[in-house]
Amino acid sequence: MFTRRVKPVFCSDYPTSFWLRWRLRRLPDARGPALEHTFYLTVERKALVLGFALVAWVTIGLWLGIYEKLDSGHPRVILRDTVRQCAYGALCLVLFEYLLRLDLSRSFLGLFSAYAWVLLLLFRLTAGRWWESSAAGSRRRTT
Repeated sequence: MFTRRVKPVFCSDYPTSFWLRWRLRRLPDARGPALEHTFYLTVERKALVLGFALVAWVTIGLWLGIYEKLDSGHPRVILRDTVRQCAYGALCLVLFEYLLRLDLSRSFLGLFSAYAWVLLLLFRLTAGRWWESSAAGSRRRTT
């Protein structure tokens, strides 16, 4: 169908949602009950975690073949593949944390993975329709 043209768009879904996810992870701390321990990441650790997560999530998506199935538009398939990608990504992030002894908070890892799942799912469910409507609009303009 239009897999070759859409694959770069879907491969960019993870990096494009990074900033929003990084900001949303602080939301429960600001509005929720006071936490017992303070959690802080230095700039170097932020860059390390974000860089690894970017590479890991995109690589896992390519390895599982998720980007070839996204244009099917079946929400059940998209949901299943997004859950698999985020579960493998969370597992990789935990292993990365323990190998480098980063001492990341469990709540941070849980929120990071949950926000990744929600944002990727929303993007993937709406991007197919958006891509088809923009392609149809460009065909109408050329004729």
